[in-house]
Amino acid sequence: MPDINDLPIHTLLYRTHQVWNSANREKSVVGLSTGQPKVLRYLLTHPKSLQKDIAKNCDIEAATASLIIDRMEKANLISSEKVKNDRRARWISITSKGEQAYKQWIEYTATLEEKMLANFTEEEKANFKDYLIRSYRNITGHDVE
Repeated sequence: MPDINDLPIHTLLYRTHQVWNSANREKSVVGLSTGQPKVLRYLLTHPKSLQKDIAKNCDIEAATASLIIDRMEKANLISSEKVKNDRRARWISITSKGEQAYKQWIEYTATLEEKMLANFTEEEKANFKDYLIRSYRNITGHDVE
């Protein structure tokens, strides 16, 4: 077995992502599925948004956004209304149920983050966050929304 320090960064990122996703499967406890928390986060800061803007700012394809939004509307996490003079567009807004689910999601992920960063100093936590932000920016060409 290779020394962990000899593993490439992409392997470490992938394995960390797998563990994070495995732990996140418990998010169903708050009634959210994959992709929904980031849509709720966006809607909290951008009330009454167009579906295309949600897709763009959540880094998901339009078709994926449509599926996520349809499921969220059926679960009463969001509501939608047609845009006047545009049959295809609709305004999307978060509901009180969506706000509550997102609050529970934040509380849950805070415990995961606490566990993940348990042996980090405050400076290391800040550096780690900075590295993630810069890595994202380097790959996408824009900041995380």
